[in-house]
Amino acid sequence: MSFLGGLFGPVCEIDVLLNDAETRKTAELKTEDGKVDKNYLFYDGESVSGKVNLNVRQTGKRLEHQGIRIEFVGQIELFNDKSNTHEFVNLVKELALPGELTQNRSYDFEFIQVEKPYESYVGTNVRLRYFLKVTVVRRLSDLVKEYDLIVHQLATYPDVNNSIKMEVGIEDCLHIEFEYNKSKYHLKDVIVGKIYFLLVRIKIQHMELQLIKKEMTGIGPSTTTETDTVAKYEIMDGAPVKGESIPIRLFLAGYDLTATMRDVNKKFSVRYFLNLVLVDEEDRRYFKQQEVVLWRKAPEKIKKRNFHQRYESPEPRLTLTAEQQPEIRGVYSNSSSRSPDTSLFVPLSIKSDVGGDWAVGAELTQPLDKSELLKMLNKFYKRKEMQKIAADQGLDARLFHQAFISFRKYVLEISTLSADLHIILNDICCGAGHIDDLYPYFMRHAKQIFPMLDCMEDLRKISDLRVPANWYPDARAIQRKVIFHAGPTNSGKTHHAIQRYLAAKSGVYCGPLKLLAHEIFEKSNTAGVPCDLVTGEERTFVDAEGRQAEHVACTIEMCSVTTPYEVAVIDEIQMIRDISRGWAWTRALLGLCAEEIHVCGEPAAINFVTELMYTTGEEVEVRNYKRLTPLSILDRAVESLDNLRPGDCIVCFSKNDIYSISRQIEIRGLECAVIYGSLPPGTKLSQAKKFNDPEDPCKILVATDAIGMGLNLSIKRIIFNSLVKPNINEKGEKEMDTISTSQALQIAGRAGRFSSIFKEGEVTTMHRDDLPILKEILSRSVHAIEIAGLHPTAEQIEMFAYHLPDATLSNLIDIFVSLSQVDGMYFVCNIDDFKFLADMIQHIPLNLRSRYVFCTAPINKKQPFVCTSFLKFARQFSRDEPLTFDWVCRLVSWPLVPPKNIKDLVHLEAVHDVLDLYLWLSYRFMDMFPDANHVREIQQELDSIIQLGVRNITRLIRATETSAPPGTDTLSNQRRPGPSPVSPRRVRGAPKAQHSGVEAGQLDQSLGSRLVQEGLLTPHLLRQLQKEWSKEHRREEGGVKLLAATLNNKMKGKKRQK
Repeated sequence: MSFLGGLFGPVCEIDVLLNDAETRKTAELKTEDGKVDKNYLFYDGESVSGKVNLNVRQTGKRLEHQGIRIEFVGQIELFNDKSNTHEFVNLVKELALPGELTQNRSYDFEFIQVEKPYESYVGTNVRLRYFLKVTVVRRLSDLVKEYDLIVHQLATYPDVNNSIKMEVGIEDCLHIEFEYNKSKYHLKDVIVGKIYFLLVRIKIQHMELQLIKKEMTGIGPSTTTETDTVAKYEIMDGAPVKGESIPIRLFLAGYDLTATMRDVNKKFSVRYFLNLVLVDEEDRRYFKQQEVVLWRKAPEKIKKRNFHQRYESPEPRLTLTAEQQPEIRGVYSNSSSRSPDTSLFVPLSIKSDVGGDWAVGAELTQPLDKSELLKMLNKFYKRKEMQKIAADQGLDARLFHQAFISFRKYVLEISTLSADLHIILNDICCGAGHIDDLYPYFMRHAKQIFPMLDCMEDLRKISDLRVPANWYPDARAIQRKVIFHAGPTNSGKTHHAIQRYLAAKSGVYCGPLKLLAHEIFEKSNTAGVPCDLVTGEERTFVDAEGRQAEHVACTIEMCSVTTPYEVAVIDEIQMIRDISRGWAWTRALLGLCAEEIHVCGEPAAINFVTELMYTTGEEVEVRNYKRLTPLSILDRAVESLDNLRPGDCIVCFSKNDIYSISRQIEIRGLECAVIYGSLPPGTKLSQAKKFNDPEDPCKILVATDAIGMGLNLSIKRIIFNSLVKPNINEKGEKEMDTISTSQALQIAGRAGRFSSIFKEGEVTTMHRDDLPILKEILSRSVHAIEIAGLHPTAEQIEMFAYHLPDATLSNLIDIFVSLSQVDGMYFVCNIDDFKFLADMIQHIPLNLRSRYVFCTAPINKKQPFVCTSFLKFARQFSRDEPLTFDWVCRLVSWPLVPPKNIKDLVHLEAVHDVLDLYLWLSYRFMDMFPDANHVREIQQELDSIIQLGVRNITRLIRATETSAPPGTDTLSNQRRPGPSPVSPRRVRGAPKAQHSGVEAGQLDQSLGSRLVQEGLLTPHLLRQLQKEWSKEHRREEGGVKLLAATLNNKMKGKKRQK
């Protein structure tokens, strides 16, 4: 293979020859384009050795390089994200130090007993490959060649291979039993079985057995499943007779199959199912699926890993028979065979002073020659025997290389070596010792910079997350009854659960939002049931003396898993798969110590919750509900804001769209309420009350998807301004994507609520092109929930830190997740926000528990003022200086005045978040955050100021435009850092722009000017609006000054009182 070296054509040809190429078997593997590649076949644990030949193409020409290396790489590539590959194996051998090539050269290489944990695979959405990668490092462009290998995973016969017996039935119509001889088959096996017809009262026309392959990629909510029917076996053609039995015999050897692959490096799985299909004369289909495990049989002469290690857990997941547990959802990794991601191991720095051994070694022997030391150390590095022994001690090629670089630097740069190391080095230089004598000192140094090498098994045990149900012994000690209330939005499912909660002697409500917890808190106390409120930032006790009530309404993260209750309600259970917060629903569902657990949510979660409770030995009772009021999708889009009607809610997924649309609505002489996520809860409730009030002239609502939960709104028609929303993927990255069916149903369901004045709901789009897309989204079924989130606890991280005391918290979390083992029913939630805060305060001296608590604080990391305040909180805390009310007032520049423009409003929202952060921390560190009551008072005043700003939001937009310099986009300046949302589209159906009377130079990029350019305003109307606003501004100026003076007087009174 030829490569371009530099800019002047081919320089060098790289070739790789394996030592056993003549005798080694080859295997075939389909590529992603359907072709078949043939490469040499390797098995797990086999060594890979050979030669790298470098042929210089132009004789006499020098090829300068910065080093030559060969890597053995195991890599997973997701086809939908080819820019991001995942390496699970990377072994490196340095073939040559920096220098130059003038003639052809050959280099030997050997990777000894390489662990190849997975089988080579090419599927629909993913490829797992192994290859040798030779790199000639150059200044401008490296010369690289990749040499593909194929790996097969082998196993022996399983010790236990139970038969499968299942029944298919339709009451009084059909009863069939089918039996397969076993549940695990090798790739050349024969599936043998029988079908018994016990009752046949429907006319079956056709029956077949299918072998289905399911390829699942991704984790959490972003999981994608590709289904492929590999084989079909026609069982019968015609009507069966009662009492008849039909044999099944399906030969697997003729099909292109791979072994079952489960949770491969947390990226993908490949599973196989037997699907029995019956078709009646009316072409109705009945089917029953059963998972089977396929494995690759090893030849007797090859030493192989047994089936138990390869395909199953080291200990049984449940003490159930095969008949009791027909489907295996996940596979446990064997912790002793799993390789850690060594790229996360950060080497520690070694102190140069050695205490009392100063110059003793030099006095006993002689000073060391640095040049001789360098030659000796490089010779030690190239010793294959040393690399092999080090690998047995946990030093893979990457760590061995890093440890050697650190050891070499230590030996060559330190002023005085320890006496024993100095003497050994001197003996080797003088010929009195062997180069291998250096190994103990090298390993001693390696374990100093990589302390995790001595405690890897302990770390694996700590990060074992495979049986989270066992984390909650109080819940396991009682027999709980689980009742699933399933239904769409506005079906009354939560209402029925709350009625049982109110009737109980004691209960806890767990909701996803503070607003929902506050609603249940008020509803309970109004109904005469004393109830406390517990959120991250607030504790409200109805008892005057602070005694806890028997009922509590809380946000789900704050629920207690040790307090016994009669009834617990878990709302919005479908969020158990949320990439960031799913762990809280998992904890509540597995850990709440209540006699009855009432779960409310989408029907898509029924099967998963049932299976999850199966692992705890608890049954699930399902109660289904239908929507109480009709919801219809309109056949026409709104197209223009001129077509708005009372009770309309325009849903946007960008705050800038809200600003733009609310301004356009005001231009048309209409009032609108505004609700978006970063508004304080009080402001949201105020805007909702304004919109719901039949006496208020405000009849239009402009909102984000924040209305999807927690607010009771009297909406007649939901109008989607856009169907594209920014989402956070499993990597923590922001990306734009079409809303999911679940999201669309949640938002659309807010129209025509049962308790509102509108008894029918409608949904449509603003733009004509979006309407067919919305109909298609709403027609799809919601993806079934198949996975639940987990999160490392403070206790687990503390145990990690005990073994790795010098590692940063961010690095501890990375290593924990890398080593963590989860059942196939779970995933580890995204921890990027946690790591972001951990890195931010790493330089501040805090004990581990306090640092962990700070890093779990719910803050908006895209708000610079919030992040700066968080840093100041941590710094003040580390000095052991209480964060007093006066200190907070200085930090936020209290008292604050009503906002004059959008920028001021955004800053006030950030200040509200900072006060929320103070209150959140005050319940974790009461002594250090002592003035929570005073801070809550000014937060309520700030809420009033923000409410005033939101009520006058269109005036703020105008003020922003007026104050902006020419040529700037005033609204875009208000955006928070991060990927920009999709820009708002022009409202269709508006008149064309009229440019008469407006000079080009006067048209800056302000909102008003852009509306003129887009034809939404005429220049005459714009000038008229400016005049009217000037009069209104003079009128309101006196009111603003009066409010500011009032707030100042209140503040002075508080300080005097203190």
